[in-house]
Amino acid sequence: MSHPYFQTSHQSRPTSSLRPRTLSRRDLLKSSATGFAWMACSALAQGQSAKLVDSTTSPHLPAKAKSVIFLFMDGGVSHVDSFDPKPMLDKKEGQPWSGDASRKWVKSPWKFSQHGQSGTPVSDLFPHIATCVDDIAVIRSMKADLPIHSTAVLLLHTGNNLAGRPSLGSWMNYGLGSENQNLPGYVVLSFGHVPVGGLEAFSSGFLPANHEATFIRADGQPVDNLAPSDSVTVQRTKLDVLRQQDEAFAARLGGNDAVESAVRNYELAARMQSLVPDVLN
Repeated sequence: MSHPYFQTSHQSRPTSSLRPRTLSRRDLLKSSATGFAWMACSALAQGQSAKLVDSTTSPHLPAKAKSVIFLFMDGGVSHVDSFDPKPMLDKKEGQPWSGDASRKWVKSPWKFSQHGQSGTPVSDLFPHIATCVDDIAVIRSMKADLPIHSTAVLLLHTGNNLAGRPSLGSWMNYGLGSENQNLPGYVVLSFGHVPVGGLEAFSSGFLPANHEATFIRADGQPVDNLAPSDSVTVQRTKLDVLRQQDEAFAARLGGNDAVESAVRNYELAARMQSLVPDVLN
């Protein structure tokens, strides 16, 4: 069966310069229905990617973990008071800083000693950590490009001094996907404090917007609108109306990532309502 937009092996190529453009199956999925078919296909492929393990897709080394928990404690203890002793700081104690008599060097008030088979120096501030220091990797070679807190925080989370790059959590969610279809793959447990680098520290950057972090409050109601105010039937009807409106809006724009991500977020939020209360109990 012939089709004006497809070519099969037994068809000859049209010689006219006005011949219709040849579409591949990938192009058809991207262009039809404002790209929602392609979006669905890519989501399914990403969801199944972690489960398809064979000689060609298996990692170089077997994975040892399924989750990443990143504890970012803004305003935490200084490195010179924890795991990074500075002998020169001890020697310069009380001396003027760069010739300015009003500013003087101050050493750490904590004493350091080596612990474990690794001999890792730990200050007296952490006596319990000193007993299990061999189970910890201490890195003392990291530094920021600029001596500014905001850019250093962005550099830590995104690898760049400027906003607009995907955060570590977004890259993990984008590259590895999630085995759970009813909960977000990238979650930030928030105590109501925005880091000095801003919310860009948890942004998806130029990645699709559905890889943005989902904030869960540590205090009070974890997630807004978690308890549905309508019946399942009414809520399903509302979601269908929102999808129709978003599809119509995206069609006028020729496809839009923010709109497509909003549709996915609506559906995910509806599924979260049945699971999040039990997970956070």
